[in-house]
Amino acid sequence: MSQDLKKYIDVEDALVRMCGSKKLYAQMLNMFLGGKEIEGFEAAVSEKDLGKAGGHIHTLKGVAGNLSLTRLFAQSDSITQKLRLGEAVDDPQLLESFRETYALTRSCIQELIRELDSE
Repeated sequence: MSQDLKKYIDVEDALVRMCGSKKLYAQMLNMFLGGKEIEGFEAAVSEKDLGKAGGHIHTLKGVAGNLSLTRLFAQSDSITQKLRLGEAVDDPQLLESFRETYALTRSCIQELIRELDSE
């Protein structure tokens, strides 16, 4: 398991949630990769629909938490808090950091799925 993967995913914690089932965890990770919450969030932010953006990011935060995607969970939580306070989240630096974390998390998930499938 790479160091990057460990920075983005707490596999041991997730496996506890999955009752030790690596197969179930791989299935859940694959479902995450097929999800559309990020696209919904991005569209809502560009439309300046804070309510819709909040719904999408809250769902993403919940899924990230359940799958122990630690950095994505932390950033999603931070954005969720801003939206709850009625603050806009259209800051380019904030969004770029979030997009980067999301992309790196996806890359780590793909690596992890390969590892889980080979065991």
